[in-house]
Amino acid sequence: MAEQTLEDRQRVLRELEDIHNTLTSALEKVARVQLETETTDPGMQETFNGCVSSLSEVAEQIGIIRDDYEMETARRQNEGEL
Repeated sequence: MAEQTLEDRQRVLRELEDIHNTLTSALEKVARVQLETETTDPGMQETFNGCVSSLSEVAEQIGIIRDDYEMETARRQNEGEL
């Protein structure tokens, strides 16, 4: 396996951050549409609740992965591995 550089890890961290930001944006948009349709289409609320819940869970998991990856990058950098 090729040696991983600090630049490689930083690129992955940027990608993880981008994914997290995209999911957060999607979550905000779904929540906004949910609020806008609350009175006009109450039957959709359960569907929106499921979407909000799923997106929240995925965004949280990606955030955890990003944070763990960032901590491991810092550890490797401090120990001179990168």
